[in-house]
Amino acid sequence: NRVDFVMPGETLYLVVDIDNENNYLIQNFEIRFGYEETRTIIDNIKVSADGLYYVEIDYNTGYNSIYLHGLDYTVDDYYTSYHIIPLMTSYYIPASEEIKHIKNSEDLKNMSDGYYYILDNDIDLENVEWLGYEFNGIFDGNGYCIKNLSAITTITGEEINVGLFSTATGVIKNLKMESVTYYLTVEAVNSEYNFVRIGSIVGYGKQLIIKNCSVDSNSVINYTLKNNLSTMGSIGGIIGHIEEYSFIDCCLNNASISASGLSMSRIGGICGTFSLTTINNCINNGVVKNNIQGESSGGIAGWGNGQIINCLNLGNITSNDGSCGGIAAMIDGDTSCFAKGCINIGKIYTT
Repeated sequence: NRVDFVMPGETLYLVVDIDNENNYLIQNFEIRFGYEETRTIIDNIKVSADGLYYVEIDYNTGYNSIYLHGLDYTVDDYYTSYHIIPLMTSYYIPASEEIKHIKNSEDLKNMSDGYYYILDNDIDLENVEWLGYEFNGIFDGNGYCIKNLSAITTITGEEINVGLFSTATGVIKNLKMESVTYYLTVEAVNSEYNFVRIGSIVGYGKQLIIKNCSVDSNSVINYTLKNNLSTMGSIGGIIGHIEEYSFIDCCLNNASISASGLSMSRIGGICGTFSLTTINNCINNGVVKNNIQGESSGGIAGWGNGQIINCLNLGNITSNDGSCGGIAAMIDGDTSCFAKGCINIGKIYTT
């Protein structure tokens, strides 16, 4: 099973299951670290009784991504290399073994980078206008709920990120969101390009794992672009935009999501835009409606490059003469980008 984090001092193994009926001698594994460094690991390899290979992995504090890229083995005294499509996994290492506890909204506002935080109780944010705070670390909702997160306002800027966390890196898991209310009107200011990313839990995530999180049916996200300056909007029930070796696992959206205005937008039940990201075992029940002409609406995602696996959409999806899909409006990229094992039951409309 893939781990999401490792505490300092723990040992981390990459477990490799090889179909090796001929009992070739495995010499080493080629591991790539974030596409920036490739290491050939010869030592620190253990083989279990059932033939699994345990490759011990070094790690750094913060977010780590590793790829099994290939291996070398011996056949009749000949050295042979075998390269595969890279298989990726990611995990987060906190800066300390200390676990910090969150009890109220002030605690939420004042979290430091690099730590493991755990929610001790439900938190009610009623009457607190909340556009989000940056987060880098591990946030464990512990099965508790954050409710009445809301903002009904006009925002001006060229890069706008809104959610419980405006931006996030690390791990967010086991969190319930109830009665999220976002009615946001955006005035873009840059004549060349602007970005708007809105989600119940995260606006913009990079190097992020979101797992076992949900948003209830009393929640609504409504985004309106007030002017016609070039703007890319990414709006999702869980997260607006997620990228860079990230994962969304076992998340549920019941919120309704809509967008209107005169510029580009991608909206989806789970996320608006995803890149170099795997979305796995997620469900959308919410209505997704993109009123911006020619733009994207998807039950799970609006647009992306990555993988969508074993996901289910039950919500109705509408676009205004644009791309529209029960799972995704569009998945772009090479053969490593795909959707499989997914089911759509919701109705699809284009107007």
